[in-house]
Amino acid sequence: MNKDEIDEWGRENEEQLMLFDGFDEAIIGVGIQFSNQPVVVYSQAKIIQILIDEGATHEEAFDHYGFNIAGSWVGNQTPMILQDIDY
Repeated sequence: MNKDEIDEWGRENEEQLMLFDGFDEAIIGVGIQFSNQPVVVYSQAKIIQILIDEGATHEEAFDHYGFNIAGSWVGNQTPMILQDIDY
């Protein structure tokens, strides 16, 4: 899925879905949180690669990801991240 498909899914299902800024290429779909809240699902591998493509080293990308992305919580609409790479 891409951002436009996510936006359309949200409209069709009358849901407001939260997105991570700058990581549209890492979207892989919509999932359901523990509270039955639909959320956007991102690929961890793709997020890391986007950070590297923007100039971060591998270590900087993992540090930024861990602190600023994976560690974020903004309520039940916080996107999910599929851990599809090993550390």
